[in-house]
Amino acid sequence: MTAAIIVESPPEAGPGTRRRLQPLLALLGPHRKELRYAVLSGIIHDALFIASAAAAAYLMGRAVTGASYNQIYGLLLLVAVLVLPQVRTPWLESAVLNSIAFRVQVELRDRVYAKFEELSPGQLQARRSGDLAAAVISDVDVLQRFFAETFGPLLVAVVVPPLALAALAVISWLLALLLLPFLLLAASVPWWLNRRGRPQGGQLRTEVAAMNAEIVDAVQGLREVLAFGQQAHILEEFDRRADRAAGAEALTAAQSGTQRAVAEALATAGSLAVLAVAVALTHDNALSRPLLVAAAVLAAVAFGPLTRLTRAAAGIGVVAAAAERLMVLLETTPAIVDQTAANAPSGPLQPSVRFQQVTYRYRPDLPPAIEDVSFELAAGHTVALVGHSGAGKSTCASALMRFFDVEAGSITIGGHDLRRLPQGTLREMVAFVSQDVYLFNASIRDNLRLGRPAATDADIEAAATAALADEFIAALPDGYD
Repeated sequence: MTAAIIVESPPEAGPGTRRRLQPLLALLGPHRKELRYAVLSGIIHDALFIASAAAAAYLMGRAVTGASYNQIYGLLLLVAVLVLPQVRTPWLESAVLNSIAFRVQVELRDRVYAKFEELSPGQLQARRSGDLAAAVISDVDVLQRFFAETFGPLLVAVVVPPLALAALAVISWLLALLLLPFLLLAASVPWWLNRRGRPQGGQLRTEVAAMNAEIVDAVQGLREVLAFGQQAHILEEFDRRADRAAGAEALTAAQSGTQRAVAEALATAGSLAVLAVAVALTHDNALSRPLLVAAAVLAAVAFGPLTRLTRAAAGIGVVAAAAERLMVLLETTPAIVDQTAANAPSGPLQPSVRFQQVTYRYRPDLPPAIEDVSFELAAGHTVALVGHSGAGKSTCASALMRFFDVEAGSITIGGHDLRRLPQGTLREMVAFVSQDVYLFNASIRDNLRLGRPAATDADIEAAATAALADEFIAALPDGYD
């Protein structure tokens, strides 16, 4: 049985519910060991940097206050010991995090494509191809960059500033108490950055996806665009989408810039406050001059991980929006589900088809595409459905393939309701030849093998011969290849 069909694109699906990022963090589970190495490398690097900066500052303070070379020789060796490992630790952190991020990226793409296969064609047709492409490519790439560039600094920023604060407390508990509120305020910036930037990030992802959809539609429909002379209209529409995406990106950038400025202002204010009090303590002989220099440096470098985190988290709204879009897709319940194997018919089925009072509409707010349709296709007969555009021919063919379940009536093959047949069995029994066939970027042989991956070359050539295609395929420069 064959069916010719033109698949119309239904309206775009509505926006999904907001989702959390936590389910996607579960993807890091299999990589806990490597993640610990990466985070430990980041912590060691920042801790060594803080220690070496403080030691170098103390060394300079001792030097300018008249200490001899013999008195500071040990400090020189200590600074060298603290600095040398810092050459290696950033490379290790970056290499491991990127390795984890790329493996998570592969797993995410596998899950998304597996979900595409799980969902019925009717569900996928409810979303534009450009939007689906954005989920597979753009959204997954956004999350890959998050795992590679933001997640590690987030964990490091939780550990390192308290270490710097503890080191400052050893020098002066008063200076440590003074610095604490500035550190807490700076640490809160990424949190409220996420709260305020999330809506803008969602708008940006939506506009970028819409722009991508316009590009995909224009490329796929290029022949029709040229045939009807609509190049100017398509360009105008693309410009409109691009302007909206650029506007959303400008708002996101402005918000991120403001929050980065706030974080750096807090870092500057905290450092200056510690320096001012340290100078007063030195003036009162409560703090030595070398320790004054070390305290000032410790106060400044304590903000380093938080400042880097704020910069990395500037796009956290976009990350959250990408994660939400993916989770909406991955958590979509398939509309077509096989019943248990116990209910499936056993043995070969008679290839006769019957539509009995079938009704279906593509959306609740639309009139029925087919209503109370009944007909029978007897085995061994050829039947044509004829009618004007929109009469329901394509809908009947799609219903027979169970791309969706009808809302009323029933369709049977060999007397068995389609809903009791496993989808794999149905696909083996019914051959679906669409009016516009998609060819994959592969050889003719590989495209023909799509119907039966285990088919031999002889099987493929026999099928092509039966379809009267063997002669023109053989006449091509590389034949089936």
